[in-house]
Amino acid sequence: MAHSSLTEEQKSNASSLFKMIDTDRDGLITKEQAFQAWKLLGYEPNEQVSEELKSNTYGINLQKYLEVLALCMNQTSFEDRIRHIFRIIAGTQGNTISKRQLQNALSMVTIDLTDDMFLDLFEQMANDDDEEITYEDFLAFLRQNGDYIFY
Repeated sequence: MAHSSLTEEQKSNASSLFKMIDTDRDGLITKEQAFQAWKLLGYEPNEQVSEELKSNTYGINLQKYLEVLALCMNQTSFEDRIRHIFRIIAGTQGNTISKRQLQNALSMVTIDLTDDMFLDLFEQMANDDDEEITYEDFLAFLRQNGDYIFY
């Protein structure tokens, strides 16, 4: 399968995320890390995706990550992804995202930010002086920054 359906910008953004996840810099991430990243990005990997990764017992390299990401992207709309991401971060009964929930979500995909970087991100996402991010705040932030963050 080719990943030609990804634009150059999407490939670049996906490669950056892959490198953040690949903390030991061996060029491979685990299936679990890939699935967590895809779920956090709003993609729900299905049986076809699982089948694509079946033979990758030692890890997933960047090329395979891009191929499967293209497959996932073709199966899910942007709006569905945003709703899904919000629900994952906020929890099943949550209507808002707290600082702790956002921090946990970022660390699930091994994105480590300095305290200042995290607070800046949270303040950008939460409208004004709110201590929590509403779905509307989340959606507004992603409409402004989503091309880069959620390719």
